[in-house]
Amino acid sequence: MLIQGDNLDALKSLLPFYAGKVKCIFIDPPYNTKSAFEHYDDNLEHSQWLALIYPRLELLRDLLASDGMLYAAIDEREGHYLKVVMDEVFGRENFLTTFIWKKSYGGGAKAKWFGLHEYVHCYARNLAGLPDLFLPPSETASKYYKLQDDNFANRGPYRLQPLSTLE
Repeated sequence: MLIQGDNLDALKSLLPFYAGKVKCIFIDPPYNTKSAFEHYDDNLEHSQWLALIYPRLELLRDLLASDGMLYAAIDEREGHYLKVVMDEVFGRENFLTTFIWKKSYGGGAKAKWFGLHEYVHCYARNLAGLPDLFLPPSETASKYYKLQDDNFANRGPYRLQPLSTLE
């Protein structure tokens, strides 16, 4: 199915057919980079950007099945604000994690002072409806997973790994 047009109208047109039926959604909303692109203006006032995102997240939530999850990619310009809006729309109790991708090191040509990061916020439609996602490490890898936190015993053993490198 190909729907051409404004994504808000497209989401509304999907609701009668797919409400509560979608297992996984990945969105890549405008990052609000202060740039102008051919098909949309990515130079909105912060409050306008939030007003644009909020109703779309509500519709996406309504499309998700009770065991569905939504992943939203964003960078550091609006990432923390997007998380707060998603907390409100999905409920803080349905937040699963934020995946972090360090896409550049140091200042370089893309950043004046620090490396750039991208974030992918992950929410469940209903955390209680999710199946157990814990996969124990393989026998070979289990020798690295020696730490245990009694407050999070249901998560299993873990290991510490620096964000800057995966060895």
